[in-house]
Amino acid sequence: MSTKPMTISFREADLAADCERIAAWQNDARTRPFVTNMRGPDQPDLHVDTLRQRFTGFTDWICRLLVCIDEVPIGFAFARKDPPMLVSKEGGVAWLAYCIGEHAYRGRGLSRQILRELEARALAAGCHRAEVGVFEFNLISLGLIRAAGYQEIARHPEFTWYQDRMWADIRFTRNLTESVPQ
Repeated sequence: MSTKPMTISFREADLAADCERIAAWQNDARTRPFVTNMRGPDQPDLHVDTLRQRFTGFTDWICRLLVCIDEVPIGFAFARKDPPMLVSKEGGVAWLAYCIGEHAYRGRGLSRQILRELEARALAAGCHRAEVGVFEFNLISLGLIRAAGYQEIARHPEFTWYQDRMWADIRFTRNLTESVPQ
C-alpha cells in the first residue's frame, strides 16, 4: 500500500451493484463478529437478497454510503432516523453504523472521519442526537466512541457470540448539537 495521503470520500450505495460487495464484507470471518449480531458459532452467512431486502424494506434511511479511498470502495456506512432498535424513544435520534471492510485500511484513522460524516448527515436530516452500538469485545471501537464524546446509556447482555462465549452490546449516545474533542 502506498504511503501517499489518502483521500476519503463517500457515495450513496447503488443497491443493485453494491450489495454483493457489502455482503462479502459482512460475511468475511475477520469482519463479521464486529458487524453482525451472531447467535452462535454456526450462524449462516448473510445472503445478498436478504441485505437488499433490508436496504429497501426500511423507510427511515438517512443515508446508505460506500466509503471510498481514492475512489475505491473500502467499506460502508449508514444512518437511520428513529429506527425501532434505539434505546432512546424521544424522536430525532439517528442510528449510526459503519464497517471498514478492506482490512488493509483498518487502523489508519478513518473511523473517526466516517463517524463525523454520518453525524453531519444525521444533523442535516433533523436529528439532534445519535446512538451507536458496540460489542463489548471490540475495544478499539469502544475507545473511539468514548473519545468522540459518546456516553454509555445501556447494555444488552449476552447479545452476540464471539470466541466461544456471549458478549454484551453496549449502547452509546451523543448530542449532535454539542461540539466534541477533535
